Amino acid sequence: MRRLWFTLTAAVGVLAASVPAGPASAAAAASPAPPSKAVAWGSCPGPDVGRDPRQQCATIAVPLDYRNPGGRTIDIAISRIPAVPGQRRGILLTNPGGPGVPGLDLPSLLPVLFPADVLNRYDLIGMDPRGVGGSTPINCGISADTPLDLLLPAAARVPTPWRSGS
Repeated sequence: MRRLWFTLTAAVGVLAASVPAGPASAAAAASPAPPSKAVAWGSCPGPDVGRDPRQQCATIAVPLDYRNPGGRTIDIAISRIPAVPGQRRGILLTNPGGPGVPGLDLPSLLPVLFPADVLNRYDLIGMDPRGVGGSTPINCGISADTPLDLLLPAAARVPTPWRSGS
């Protein structure tokens, strides 16, 4: 629980500190943004293990390479618990930490950490980061035919007194 609180606090702090006053860079200002599409919210996949009944899920397409926003895309699984209508002030984006930690159901855990006043005014947003959970899996070109030598770190292949290397 302490790690979750630290992760959420850090995520909110990073978001607040990272709001740019202008374009992030000349390259970002010059790159055309991909066309935005409405998010189609619906029911969440997988088992409902303590999930808040208000939680909705969707999948959004994002650039695989942000330097090429019009190129290949991958899917990111996202979720939200909407703010109370008429009270909405913005969003709280959660980051599950990691690496490799899914966060789609993280908004359902927030009611134990934040007061009702905060929960009523902000959409609580969760996500499965790239390569995790319901988001597009990572594929590094490894297949069943990839030689074991290429999969092991170099240090594991170096002969030592207890490993002959043969």
